[in-house]
Amino acid sequence: MNSPISDLKQRKLALDPAKSFIVQAPAGSGKTSLLVQRYLKLLATANTPEEIIAITFTRKAAFEMRDRVINALKKAADGALTQDQYEATTQKLACAALSQDKIKSWNIIQNPARLHIQTIDSFCNYLVKQTPILTKSNIDAKIVQNKEAESCYCEAARAVLASSVEPEYADYLEQLLLHLDNDWQMAEKLFITMLKSREQWLPHIVGLKNAKELRQSMESALRTIAQENHERCLELFPQETQEELRLLLNFSKDNHEKPPYFLQKIDFEAGFYKMDLHGWWGMAEFLLTKEFYWRKKVTKEHGFPAQASGSTKEEKELFKSMKTRMEELLLKLCEHENFRASLENLLFSPPPNYDDQQWKIIEALLELLPLLAAQLKVLFNERGLTDYAEISMAALRALGDSELPSELALNLDYQLQHLLIDEFQDTSVAQYRLVEKLIASWQQDDGRTLFVVGDPMQSIYRFREAEVGLFLRSQHEGIGSFKLHPLTLTTNFRSNKNIIDWINDNFSKILPVIADISFGAVPFRPSVAIKQDQNSQIKIELIKNADASAEAVHVVDTLKNLQQQDPEASIAILVKARSHLQKITAAMRNANLDFQAYELETLRESVVVRDLFALTRALFHPADRIAWLAILRAPWCGLSLKDLHQVANGSSKVIWDNVCNYRELDLSTDGKLLIERFKQAVMPIFAQRGRRTWRELVEEAWHTIGGPATVANESELEHAEIYLELLSSNSIDIETIQKKLSELYTPSMQSAKIQIMTIHKAKGLEFDHVILPGIDRPTRHEERKLLLWLERPELHGGGSNLLLAPLSASGNETDPVYQYLQLVEQKKVFYEAGRLLYVALTRAKKSVHIIGCIKHTEEKEYIINNIPTNALLKQLESCFSESWIIDKPTNANTSKVDNKTKSIEGLQRLSKAWSTPVTVKPISANILPTWQLVDNQAAIAGTVIHHCLRQISESNLNIWTNKHIETQKPYWHKLLQQLGYIDTDHGLNLISKAIKLTLADQRGKWVLTKHENAENELAITTKINDKLENYVIDRTFIDTDGVRWVIDYKTSTPNDDNLTKFLSQEQAKYTPQLLRYAKIMNELDSSRSIKLGLYFPLFSGWVEINND
Repeated sequence: MNSPISDLKQRKLALDPAKSFIVQAPAGSGKTSLLVQRYLKLLATANTPEEIIAITFTRKAAFEMRDRVINALKKAADGALTQDQYEATTQKLACAALSQDKIKSWNIIQNPARLHIQTIDSFCNYLVKQTPILTKSNIDAKIVQNKEAESCYCEAARAVLASSVEPEYADYLEQLLLHLDNDWQMAEKLFITMLKSREQWLPHIVGLKNAKELRQSMESALRTIAQENHERCLELFPQETQEELRLLLNFSKDNHEKPPYFLQKIDFEAGFYKMDLHGWWGMAEFLLTKEFYWRKKVTKEHGFPAQASGSTKEEKELFKSMKTRMEELLLKLCEHENFRASLENLLFSPPPNYDDQQWKIIEALLELLPLLAAQLKVLFNERGLTDYAEISMAALRALGDSELPSELALNLDYQLQHLLIDEFQDTSVAQYRLVEKLIASWQQDDGRTLFVVGDPMQSIYRFREAEVGLFLRSQHEGIGSFKLHPLTLTTNFRSNKNIIDWINDNFSKILPVIADISFGAVPFRPSVAIKQDQNSQIKIELIKNADASAEAVHVVDTLKNLQQQDPEASIAILVKARSHLQKITAAMRNANLDFQAYELETLRESVVVRDLFALTRALFHPADRIAWLAILRAPWCGLSLKDLHQVANGSSKVIWDNVCNYRELDLSTDGKLLIERFKQAVMPIFAQRGRRTWRELVEEAWHTIGGPATVANESELEHAEIYLELLSSNSIDIETIQKKLSELYTPSMQSAKIQIMTIHKAKGLEFDHVILPGIDRPTRHEERKLLLWLERPELHGGGSNLLLAPLSASGNETDPVYQYLQLVEQKKVFYEAGRLLYVALTRAKKSVHIIGCIKHTEEKEYIINNIPTNALLKQLESCFSESWIIDKPTNANTSKVDNKTKSIEGLQRLSKAWSTPVTVKPISANILPTWQLVDNQAAIAGTVIHHCLRQISESNLNIWTNKHIETQKPYWHKLLQQLGYIDTDHGLNLISKAIKLTLADQRGKWVLTKHENAENELAITTKINDKLENYVIDRTFIDTDGVRWVIDYKTSTPNDDNLTKFLSQEQAKYTPQLLRYAKIMNELDSSRSIKLGLYFPLFSGWVEINND
């Protein structure tokens, strides 16, 4: 049963086309639906669709909104009916929009391009292309991102650092390099970092008359920060404690030998409000410890002498009473966390001025940074390139300024009537400036409207320069001079009641209570679940004294339980960092759990691709020692470290030469066998270098040395195929391959019900069940930055200030301004981590499973204090419960290792007895060791089926899906042709049928699965009646009961429906042959009982033959 919509009034208000709103829409509140309804409402009164512009931050969001608008219009045109109250509102609005469409002859359904719903980047690009001369932009420039953009930044940085710069900058460059201990690499890194975010600092620097002007501006900002912190302390100072504290501090002053500065400055008659900033600093130090917690005890050092120090009985009682009262007051202050935080912020306030030495470095940067940006601009122009930062700045130039707007700005001012912005919490300062310029001339109630929607509790994109404080400020003050009506949605349409109740109860403690624009502190707003289903939960499980492997086992168990309870449900595994998934994905593959992963593993991280890349490098460059040692250590060869050391230190520095002359080395017996096999496989291929394509060489080498037999699953085969496809390019080199491997992500199964992604990727999505593992694991600490900068939104008004602080020179104390900016950064990171947790939990409809590991002792305080500060579990500290702690899974210590390889010294490698299967290159009669060319068509098909069954048993059964079987058909087709099979299509059908039936049959899978001492096509020569006889046993192994099985495959099929008669005939026909096999195996090992069987893959038939 569903509850009524609790915020229906706010949703109706939001559809008023004459008013402007800023809407806070928590997770699951139907934000996109509201945007669509607003858009349809505006369409119904618009003169043209183009006068409405809707801006989103991702192409996916823009596509979804456009799609929903069009679908709503189509449904209205079709006259579709709905019982849903909310859908009915959308349909009614769509009908009104269609009426206007008909009156104005828009034909929107046939011309959807008239709907201006686009990303912010697309909109900026549009503005730039309208004014290429004004913005000095190349409208045909290619947009570069990521690695390609960084290479441009690097080149520009090196150009500035090189001697090609103007002589007038040499002194500034020298000053910077001296500050960096003449470390050019560090200077280059600094310049690259600054170029990535130049849209933040460049507008503040360009156009300055001199550095003195900027210094005054920045120092004014420093003083403003301290003043704002002072005001916040006064605002949050609990009224009920002030009188008592005044009396107690007066006592402290009277009992101090040398009262501190702040006690001397307090006007005990007027109270605290007239105390200056320095006085407040002193009081903060008095009330807080060095770790910024409330002080619990006071002593004579604080002006509260011990009772025993009193000279009279009355004095002793007074000392005791005042000390007790002070400590009771401190205990009472513990209830006021926001006041404590404001005192902490006050203590971290930056100094009001830069010191001269620090300013010299900033001054040098102020001269060099515009040169750096100009150098990049020149490079971009020469090569016809640009990046999004350049487009963003050009878009601002395209609009001119408020005093002198451009012609484009005037045209937009006339055309644009309604602006809608989605995900406004992720707006950067540069994007905010763009919005300000777009509405600069708008007047309240002039018919033009601004509608911004977002959720500051879901602001998690600081790495994209998102500034959540802009949303908070806009709620209170509007944008520029344009005021907005704030609305808050409360209904959650996604999650069930128990999930929402848990979030409401706990996130009021996790997220800050009071908003703070400076630090991006966003208070929690509760929601009301519309879904009243009680069978939902948020379950937290911290595995006691466990590691990532045990956690992975528990995640797999949780997945299996969820799939058993809810087979059709969607499940998401969400992580804060990709590195948290390594053990989990491996455990899922071992458990045969299919999953779809989103950009989590680059090809470079794939084990099979790393091995293939080493093989490629070795073939490209015979002198590449690291590559050769890697492929000798890889599973297809698997030399021990001792043998590898021998090869590495052979007479030649070229590893391949030492492989060819391995008999001169002191190798182990196993090492000699392995290296001989490797040499014989690679030598013919090595000789083909220069005559065949790189793909042909690497692919054949990989197959010949047994690469496919070492893969763990079908995914790895796909990775290998993608890599080999990379080698198909006509112009290929090692650097290009390496770059591509870092950029391409491994594919995943599109149809899998389990999806794996980072929390950032999951934003905007929903799933039935969410698993959040690695909750205890910290992310990598960022290095101390060479330069910190902050574009800080002002508390009041629409402006922002720029602050810069370089890292102190080596050996110098940390600069206080740098220390302050570092504190701001740390606080923003911490507050965003709380929002990241909120985003993760609110993806779920039915259940959330939070999983992690924890070091456990009997002391709760020990557990809490040992949670890393940048782990998500730290966010749950305020609601921590011992009930979350569980014991390690009983199966956590059992590692499931794929048995196709043997483990030696912890190394996975192919068995020494492994031999290369039939090659896929043209096969001639004289290189078919296992069978002869035959004329009988059935026998040829049987031969290839035997080969395929061997291939399956020597690999992982789990990879042999229908999809994988299809990929093997070209090879089988070639084999059939080479062996003389006439109707190859019929042959392929027979092979495919045999494999699919065998793998679908429990007995068939048992025959092919991994067993002890398993062999395929075991060739045995024995003497019978003084004559040597050769036999080949299709399949033999020892089962779990210690019984030796000898099995022969038969590809014959019954001609009629009498299956029993057919199997009886086959048994009689082949019993003598299998008894001979049993006798031979018994002579080899008489300690085991032997069982015999015939397996018929073309109809899943089985006959066990009596061996008594």
